[in-house]
Amino acid sequence: MDEEAFVITEFLSISKPINHQGISFYINKRESSALIFPIHGEIEFSWETGKVIADADHPVFIQEGMSYLNSCMENAQSIMINIKAKSNKEKIFWLLPPDREHLQKCYDEIIVLNANPTARKRSRIFEKIYQLLGECFPYEPGDNNSLLSPALETIEKFYNKSDLTLDFLAESCNISKSYIHKLFRKEFGMTPFQYITRIRMNQAKTLLLEMFPVGEVALMVGYSDIYQFSRAFKRFYKISPDKFRFSRKPI
Repeated sequence: MDEEAFVITEFLSISKPINHQGISFYINKRESSALIFPIHGEIEFSWETGKVIADADHPVFIQEGMSYLNSCMENAQSIMINIKAKSNKEKIFWLLPPDREHLQKCYDEIIVLNANPTARKRSRIFEKIYQLLGECFPYEPGDNNSLLSPALETIEKFYNKSDLTLDFLAESCNISKSYIHKLFRKEFGMTPFQYITRIRMNQAKTLLLEMFPVGEVALMVGYSDIYQFSRAFKRFYKISPDKFRFSRKPI
């Protein structure tokens, strides 16, 4: 995703509101953020410092807390998703249009999932919304402000914990385990576990060169068992931790 950091924290509702031409109304400090995908017609959103016109080719995101005038320029029906979200972008901005069949499919699936929501179903709803955003914000490798930002921050903070799991990472992003696995593959060419191992091994190498005992290093980088750590280190660097610590070979 090449936009500023955009993280969904809560799904609220999904609907298909109808707007009639010539009707305007004012929204004062919107209580939630919204993704609005017009199916047909035109809607103008204007505020103190600007305006955008939304249509089928120009969906919009509206940030929570925004005050604006909603004016229907041409009879319109939209798919509207109300969410809580963190975004560093401007208060109202255009999105790229998603595939229309995919948009309708996501709408239908979210309606079914939300009819009797469970924790697993809500995770699937987040996944569906992020899939849409993947089309609205083209996802480019190497983008540090991707959907994975919360997971990467979690890894940086907790890589030294032996109980760091894929479930925990998925929960930090509000997406399913299968989807976060897919995103890591796309962004880094490796699984989340392989990414965590790389972080741990890089840190272990530094600590070993500082002459920390192998057992302490194992604990400091998230391994509760020294033998498990030694096997992982040798598999990664083709040399045991002890031999590396005393040889100080560059690897």
